[in-house]
Amino acid sequence: MLRFLLRSPDGQTALTFVGLGLAVAWGATSYNVGTPGRMGPGFFPFVLGLLLAALGLGVFLAGWFKREHEAFGPTPWRAIICITASALIAGVFLEQFGLAPAVVASTFIGALAEPRANWLRVAVVSVALVGFAWLVFVAGLDLRLPLVRT
Repeated sequence: MLRFLLRSPDGQTALTFVGLGLAVAWGATSYNVGTPGRMGPGFFPFVLGLLLAALGLGVFLAGWFKREHEAFGPTPWRAIICITASALIAGVFLEQFGLAPAVVASTFIGALAEPRANWLRVAVVSVALVGFAWLVFVAGLDLRLPLVRT
């Protein structure tokens, strides 16, 4: 079983999900968790952590019973670098330039991870994501995020 956990993609994914899920759930207990009827600030991260751990257990069981060992391919360094840069740029741009430039820049940098990206589709998706982000964060959650800083 240890070999499966350490050497198969399903096993490593399961370890990651269970580990992160339990860490989040444990960290959430430092806040008041409350009850389902009167949720405290730690309730939502606690439940999400447990759900992530349960998902990891499901991945483990599915991979264990499948028993088809997949070989790892080459490490996708381009994707790793582009997606990490996308998240970092989003944080910097949100502070400096506002919501719309942060989402657009993050979308385009993340799209660089795919060598054959359709740039028209990326542009349409970035505009749709700006609208969605505005609806969720500004209209829905009433966060004071400027669409564009002037």
